[in-house]
Order: sequence, then structure tokens, then C-alpha cells
Amino acid sequence: MSQLAERRTGFGLTYQVPQHEKIVEITAATQLTIRQQNVRVVAATAYPSWTLTLPSVSEASGLTFSIVSSIANSQAVTVTDAGDEGNFSDLTLDTDDDAALLFSDGLRWWVLVNDIA
Repeated sequence: MSQLAERRTGFGLTYQVPQHEKIVEITAATQLTIRQQNVRVVAATAYPSWTLTLPSVSEASGLTFSIVSSIANSQAVTVTDAGDEGNFSDLTLDTDDDAALLFSDGLRWWVLVNDIA
């Protein structure tokens, strides 16, 4: 799949728009890329607890990340930043359908929605 798509304006001009993966299922420790904005994390018996690391806050500037969990008993996924943002508190997803919506303004991560039980 192409990472850029061409979009036309009313004046015949074109510009490039980044294409993002629709929903990404992640089952092990991962550093997200800026194209992985809609994430379903899975921590099942076969996939024990692990950490999901957000992209650099400056690289993700202006982007929103949706993270939803599918968690088995006694498992957890910890969402952390890449270490470049001092105000971010780790989020622990440890129940099915725990969710967070995060936004980067280029300086810090903002938790827009925290639906963690």
C-alpha cells in the first residue's frame, strides 16, 4: 500500500496526503510508527503482558492515536511515551475494551479520552 495518496484541489493543484493503516493488531512489545494510529492491542495467554511505546511526540505532532485493548485474565499492556515527553503518565490496559485516545501537539501527549476501567 502506498504511504502517500494524491488529492486534487479545486484549482487542479495536487498535494500529498499520508495514508494510515486502518486498524493494526499488535500482540507484542512494539514502538508505534506515525502510520499506526488505530491500534487494537492483544494480551492473551499466548501473549503475556508487554509495553506499547508511542512514537516520538515531535514526530507525531498533530496526530491522534486510538488504542483499544483485548486483554485476557491477568494480562496487561502498558502504554508509554518514547521518553521525550516529561509529563506523560503511563497507561495500563488490563481489561477488555480499555481504550485511550491520545493527541500529540508536538510538545506533549494529551489524553483526550481515558476509558480505562
